[in-house]
Amino acid sequence: MLTHANLIANICQNEQVLPQTTAETVPAVLPFFHDSGSQGHH
Repeated sequence: MLTHANLIANICQNEQVLPQTTAETVPAVLPFFHDSGSQGHH
């Protein structure tokens, strides 16, 4: 099940590999529940 905690955990994992600053823009694919499974994070 996709929960808020799952999304936050995924963001934190991505942040460790791809650190970002507030000056950067990150494209997003909607809906998120389709994209999150393709990243390999559980």
